[in-house]
Amino acid sequence: MAVESYGVMGSHLGYQLQDTPRLHNTWNELTTFVQEHQIRPVVGATFSFDDIAAAHELMESRQSHGKIVLQV
Repeated sequence: MAVESYGVMGSHLGYQLQDTPRLHNTWNELTTFVQEHQIRPVVGATFSFDDIAAAHELMESRQSHGKIVLQV
């Protein structure tokens, strides 16, 4: 039995590009929410840029958990 349940919703703001005031308002609300709730991305693996092939292999394997970060 699940103890906790999480929902994930994705979106993009591209449809608001033509309405700059609306885009700014949405962006401000989003960043405020992220800061207030201390939302941080989960980093699953970090690779140097020279190891980009290994990072891509991990992504393709679908065995990664969290974000795959490339250090430039």
